[in-house]
Amino acid sequence: MKCFVYYMITSSNTINSSKTKSRLFIAFEIPPSAKNIINSTIALLKKCNFNIKWTSLNNLHLTLVFLGDVSRDRVSLLREIIDFIAINNLEFDIEINDKLEFFGPISNPRVLLIGFSKGNKELSSIYSTITRILSKHNFSLDEKKYLPHLTLGRFKSNKNVNLLQRNSNLNQYKTQKFKLQKITLFKSELTSSGPIYTKIHEVKLKPL
Repeated sequence: MKCFVYYMITSSNTINSSKTKSRLFIAFEIPPSAKNIINSTIALLKKCNFNIKWTSLNNLHLTLVFLGDVSRDRVSLLREIIDFIAINNLEFDIEINDKLEFFGPISNPRVLLIGFSKGNKELSSIYSTITRILSKHNFSLDEKKYLPHLTLGRFKSNKNVNLLQRNSNLNQYKTQKFKLQKITLFKSELTSSGPIYTKIHEVKLKPL
């Protein structure tokens, strides 16, 4: 089965003349129980009056690969690639770290995030496999080092950012470990009120 699916992928058309594109990314969804705990953390952080655009609970996800603008005629190929990843990887446990982290320096941070204390090895392995396949099919990928994380919000300024240094430990809000079971292809539509994410294709990893 593994060889058959890979043949399907390598034999699919990779050239598309269509100019119609969608903004796409591949991600794991976060279960509602974990979302609720993270949302409680965000609610407490909001009391510090940071100048942050907070992530909507509905939009909270674990990004695997951001693809950018992709011709819609190539979506069928992406479905096959995701199917291949899903049937060749087991579902796995993940646990959220108990400390806040940042993209950018603390004096001028860009993104507020939470990393993981468990599951990074599995995520990195899947990321390595899927990006290798995507590159063979000429998808444009971010060359930055992959850092598995959940984005809590994006800074508009460094207002009150010193409070994060004093209160960066989230140990009391630490979640129980949970399973990542589904890999999903999302379409992202940017609007004035924030991004809207729509599921294009979703498939379960192999059960343990």
